[in-house]
This record gives sequence, C-alpha cells and structure tokens, in this order.
Amino acid sequence: LSEMMFTIDKTGPVLTLNGVEKDGKTNCNVLVDATDDTSTLKVYLNGEEINYEHGNELKAEGVYLITAIDALGNITEISFTIDKTAPTIILNGVENKGSTRKTVSLGESSEEAMVTVYFNDEEIAYKQGDSLTKVGKYRVVVTDSSNNASEYTFTIEKKVSNGEIALIVIGCLGVAGGIVFFILKK
Repeated sequence: LSEMMFTIDKTGPVLTLNGVEKDGKTNCNVLVDATDDTSTLKVYLNGEEINYEHGNELKAEGVYLITAIDALGNITEISFTIDKTAPTIILNGVENKGSTRKTVSLGESSEEAMVTVYFNDEEIAYKQGDSLTKVGKYRVVVTDSSNNASEYTFTIEKKVSNGEIALIVIGCLGVAGGIVFFILKK
C-alpha cells in the first residue's frame, strides 16, 4: 500500500477592491483584483452580468456584485455601490441663488442625506421643517453617504413695512413736487 498526500482546498479566491470597502459605497471608480490568476471573475451591475476586462476600472453608477470562482470551484463574492449623484433638496420660499423677504424652509431631499445650514458663514442648528427667517445670507449643503454634495445659497432681505413705503413715496412726491415747482417758476 502506498501513501498519498493531498490538500483539501475550500478557500475561495481573495478579491481586492481599490476605491471602496466590501459592502461599501463610493463616488469614485473602483478597481477589482483577484489574487488567484486562474479565477474566473464575473461582474454584475444592478443584477445584470456585464463584460469586464481584468484591470479596467468600474465607473458606472449602481450596485455591483463581484464573483470569483477558482479552479476547484471555490467561490468568493463581494458587493459595493458606486454613487456619483449628489442629493438634491427642495427650497420652499426662494430659488437657489435668489433672494426673498419671506420665510424659507427646506423640503425633502432626494435621498437620505445630511443637511448643514450656514447663516452668514456660520453653521447653525437646523432640523427638517424649521423656518429660516433671519435677514442675511444662507448656504445649505446636502451630503449623502457616498460623500456627494450639492450646495444652495439664498438671501433673506429686510422686509419693508407699509410705514417705510409711505415715507419713501412721500419723499419721492416731495422731490418731484419741488422739481415741478422749480420748472413752473422759470
């Protein structure tokens, strides 16, 4: 009887991601590498297998599943998401880069995101639904979990009261009346 030595390999190929962690999200391109050169690599984007040439970066937005199968049939799978789209938010009461004399509030964002509000370049506490009423310059930054961000700016101007409007009108009429009187006198 002769003795044979063999090794049982149940370990899947090692996959390396450059640009994102396993099960993570990124707004960058991703490079995938399998340490076992004999592995078959399959790449799925949003559930559909795509053509992938080893060494090329993955650039398209979506959910990726990478499957590596070695010569013995051992499988390794990893997934991640590429998200390059900045979240948006609705401004109620003013247009982006505009100005108003009215109250402003922030509506829903297009996706789950962190909203940071700055008043005259200082960060202020803000929670969804709060009204912004102070006269000054505002900047709103909306950032998602992939670190994509969008920025909105607007100004709330001083409200002019009816009394101030009346004084301006009287002043203008007084100046106009003086000019008319001066012209008639000549």
